[in-house]
Amino acid sequence: MMRSCLFLTCKQLGHAIPDDHLLFEPMGKAGWQVKEVPWNAVDVDWKSHHCAVLRSTWDYTTHIEDFLQMTDQIEQSGCKLFNPPKIVRWNGRKTYLGDLASQGISVVPTQYKVSREQISEFFESFETETLVVKPIVGAKSSHIVLVHRNDPASYAKLPRNLQSDYFVQPFIGEIKRSGEMSMIFFGKRFSHAVLKKPSEMDFRTQAEYGAMISRCVPSQRQIEMAQEILNCVEEDLLYARVDVVPQDRGGFVLMELELIEPSLFLTYAPESVEHFVRTFSEMVAGTS
Repeated sequence: MMRSCLFLTCKQLGHAIPDDHLLFEPMGKAGWQVKEVPWNAVDVDWKSHHCAVLRSTWDYTTHIEDFLQMTDQIEQSGCKLFNPPKIVRWNGRKTYLGDLASQGISVVPTQYKVSREQISEFFESFETETLVVKPIVGAKSSHIVLVHRNDPASYAKLPRNLQSDYFVQPFIGEIKRSGEMSMIFFGKRFSHAVLKKPSEMDFRTQAEYGAMISRCVPSQRQIEMAQEILNCVEEDLLYARVDVVPQDRGGFVLMELELIEPSLFLTYAPESVEHFVRTFSEMVAGTS
């Protein structure tokens, strides 16, 4: 008998991204009937499904409280959610970067609760000519503001709710020169990695902004460093994406730890589909 697994998406998308479609057939062979459902659909009887997997829920940041309530409802129904609600609550706010830094993880310098009057101080403390202002709850590079030391016009773009809802980092120039590497893990085991290089006219590393994406091979040291980050998370994880900027001497600094709805870049590593399905089956068996 086939068991039911929901892949949660969003209403604006209406269907899973191509990467997700690669999972449907092998999931079926493993005994799972996969169905796509918007995370905020009102007619879903969660308890009638065995599992749900957060996938392309890309609009959750604009409805964060409703989204968190939905994860709680799924858990309370007895439907197993990947990744679990506790992880979603923690990872849904970029304050998790501060948590990881306090545990010794090499994170891009990050400052929270910065007022508009204080913003200029961080050019000196971060030793940079450009600051990046990001929302604490945000995804896919939305609502990011660049502030340049010698460009008064860029200051005018600062959000009014800067101190409560945003944080400040130095702009990492290596992203433009070398790109950002994403390492994908299933069950905290390394699967594959891609390098995302921004276009000449942009700094963002998403394909929709013109970034070039290709498969890459991280060093053993980089894989071990990424696993150290995941070891800071006590809960089991079906999937994780560790976004880093490689540094000299083979290390990196952490940009993001994506545990909610990351693109997994399955098309760049065909064997990763098997990695996902095997890990999913193991984790379901371990909770049944």
